[in-house]
Amino acid sequence: MGDPLFLSLWLRGYSALALPVYLKKMLGVFPHSKLSPGAVMRVFALSFTEAPVYEEIIHGEVDAAELVSRAQGLMHEDCAFQVEARW
Repeated sequence: MGDPLFLSLWLRGYSALALPVYLKKMLGVFPHSKLSPGAVMRVFALSFTEAPVYEEIIHGEVDAAELVSRAQGLMHEDCAFQVEARW
């Protein structure tokens, strides 16, 4: 297994309403592994040290639009989204 890569984005002119657009663009930039498809999406409220308020394991190919539509109901200004995948 390779070393993990962590990316934290801070957006200029951030708007919580535009978060689905930002998330979809970011997921489209990184290629996902064809040999080891799947991902884990987590939503954290307030801090990464807390247990996630939502966690979903995705088997198979990751569709950015589908992932964003699942996350939209959980989007709040004080939440952080984490997507873990192989690439």
